[in-house]
Amino acid sequence: MDVGIFKASGARLKAWLIVPPLLIVSVGLGSHAWQQRARWRLQEAKALSEILPSFIMAQKEVAELFDSFKASGGSELGSGSQLISFLQDVAQKTDFVVDNVNMVNRKNQAQMDVPVLNAVVRGAGDFTAIEVYINKVKTEQRLLSVASIQIDSSEEHAADGQYEVEIVFELLLLDEMKTFSGGSK
Repeated sequence: MDVGIFKASGARLKAWLIVPPLLIVSVGLGSHAWQQRARWRLQEAKALSEILPSFIMAQKEVAELFDSFKASGGSELGSGSQLISFLQDVAQKTDFVVDNVNMVNRKNQAQMDVPVLNAVVRGAGDFTAIEVYINKVKTEQRLLSVASIQIDSSEEHAADGQYEVEIVFELLLLDEMKTFSGGSK
């Protein structure tokens, strides 16, 4: 190469001295940035691969838990008429006398509440009969819980050991809750 070219033009000399190092630095920095991005994605994939199996296992355990809360006899309550029939059948098996069973409002799903069905049972019995009735209902239907109990302790009922009672049961609607929370039925 002729040195005279660089003596005639100072800009050409500066370009030959500045451009190659700039190219080397820009390629080096670009490849370093790409390498760092690849390492970050690899670490992210590793972390996800470590967490994902435990997440899938937890999801399976939750699904099994939901399934275990279903009725032990295999009959799942899903409507008001089934709930009323179930509560009356359990009362017939115990010494608790049911006067009537009424369905009350269902909790509003639009307000992000858990979907439940409420039933008000009015009946009579002694404390043992009331306790046996409630326990039998709760053991046969695990998704059924007692929301409130009111016992009438007037003297006319207390004399013969019988008490008027009003029990409010809440039935958790599992199938609706699965679809409500984004699961599949």
